[in-house]
Amino acid sequence: MKNNVTHNWPKEDEVLIIDEAHVGLLGGFEETKKKIDKIAESNIGQQKIAKAIEIMPISEFYGSKNWGYDGVDWLTAESSYGGVEKFKELIDYAHKKNVKVILDIVPNHLGPFGNVMNDYGQAFDPIKSKTPWGDAINYEGTGNEYMRRALVDMSLYWLNLGVDGLRLDMTKYMYSDIALKLVHSEVKSHFPKAKIINEDSRNLARLVSPLEQYEIDNPEKECSNNYMKRIGADAQWDFDFQHTLEALITGRSGGGFDPSVCDLEEEFKNGFIKLENPADKNHPPKADTNVVYHMSHDESGNHGGKRTIHKAIASKLDIYSRIMGDGKKADAAFFDLFKTYLKGAKEGWTKANNEEWREVQKQHNISRPITKEEFSNAYDQSQALNRLALGTVMVHPSRTKMILMGDDEGILAPLKFFAEYPSDAKDDNGIPVSKKVSDEKGYPVGKPSFEDSKMDQEAYNDPKFRDETIKYKQALEKLIEENPALANGKADWDHLKTYNYKDAKVLHSLRKEGNNEILAVMNFGDKDFGVRGEGKFTLRNIELPDGKWKEILNSDAKEFGGAGFTNGGVVSAGYGQLDINLPKRSMVVFKREA
Repeated sequence: MKNNVTHNWPKEDEVLIIDEAHVGLLGGFEETKKKIDKIAESNIGQQKIAKAIEIMPISEFYGSKNWGYDGVDWLTAESSYGGVEKFKELIDYAHKKNVKVILDIVPNHLGPFGNVMNDYGQAFDPIKSKTPWGDAINYEGTGNEYMRRALVDMSLYWLNLGVDGLRLDMTKYMYSDIALKLVHSEVKSHFPKAKIINEDSRNLARLVSPLEQYEIDNPEKECSNNYMKRIGADAQWDFDFQHTLEALITGRSGGGFDPSVCDLEEEFKNGFIKLENPADKNHPPKADTNVVYHMSHDESGNHGGKRTIHKAIASKLDIYSRIMGDGKKADAAFFDLFKTYLKGAKEGWTKANNEEWREVQKQHNISRPITKEEFSNAYDQSQALNRLALGTVMVHPSRTKMILMGDDEGILAPLKFFAEYPSDAKDDNGIPVSKKVSDEKGYPVGKPSFEDSKMDQEAYNDPKFRDETIKYKQALEKLIEENPALANGKADWDHLKTYNYKDAKVLHSLRKEGNNEILAVMNFGDKDFGVRGEGKFTLRNIELPDGKWKEILNSDAKEFGGAGFTNGGVVSAGYGQLDINLPKRSMVVFKREA
């Protein structure tokens, strides 16, 4: 069995940009072709960038609406989406458009309703018992070889159908590196060009250490020891980058990560901040094996549906201290307030708009009223932070970037968790499952949250923001396309330094490839330097090559929605330092001129 897919993944001088998408929200496999068209259109003429769509899990599930991670049959495609035949048609369509297809599969658990796998053997592990989402699959207990084989067969099945790669959901909770390595080795044996991405969170160097040929040729023998030097994934999701970047964007600590530009520097250098295996400190995973992103389905679905820009606005408004109760109430209030603000802005703030603004705040018991001006300022600042977040992803040393569906188009609708459950399903305490999950999330998780997550809602539409976001993403891709240093150049760690003074939180990265040298400067602080500020920002003591540096991208440019605070072309470096205009909440990129 050999894969006949001819796409390379990516080439040594190529960046891969992945668009994470939910087929159900797009309308099924047939309607997803429209998303493929958009991805393909953005890739016309690009030689240094490859494009892919990563499709969230499609296995058959209970009901007609589901987040995707409650699948109960590994070898099916959800019938309400169009089934396997339509999925195959979508894969072929994507390939004709030169778009790769990555399928998200779930090897750590099965959905709770409609799952009959245990009827045919000991499918679940009675000792390890639970993952956060259900019973753990039995990969190393009684009859373990059959479950490992089932996992391998499922992986090979989808690759044989034509997908270019697989994303394995939270492999940490497989509780079996034996099974994980077996999948990787079998895939490399049968489909050497296919790629496997793990979501794992352990930050293990061995997880992404390439397999030796003898391990690929003898998978059963070489996967018999649970301690192994190499597991063989091609890449893994970079949790540390996302969490640290989000902390800097929102100014809030969370999940053990602080808004520290020094931590972000550490991640740029080493690929991770927190390593489960202390020995990896001397040999950390390469940054180039990471998938970097500023938002994912997890980070939105587990946080009330908020995207990066929503989290930034909520933080600027200090919304969580203005509403009594837990954060779920604040999330609901935020989205009602956001829709009301967008409506008022479109309609010119009529008397009715102003009354609705006051009524929404009264309805949600907002203790300190939020003025329209305050919300407007928070929205403007958060748009700048949103651009900074995407820019930081694009200049990161990793050549694999991911963008959540809608973020590439300036979509402002939330992306909430949604699922349907049997009406008679109850937990051990007799509480209906639908009610329990809805209470945990803070909103009805069935059809209402599905409808509220659709991207084409007029209530969340801001045409100006959408247009500016699309232009900005195009400019970032052009930046990569025209500069080999950003496609295959390595970050020059001797020239990577953070500055954190005068309330500024600044990181800059110098990258080189041949004669191409690119300097990216990211300001996460709230202070301008230069014309509007207290003096130019000085990059010093970094052995920066003397000469002229031309500003080639500024996230504060007016065409992207910024104030237009730029450097006006060329600036000169001398004696190892460079003085620049540096807007607050921005990324500025320079290219060294010959």
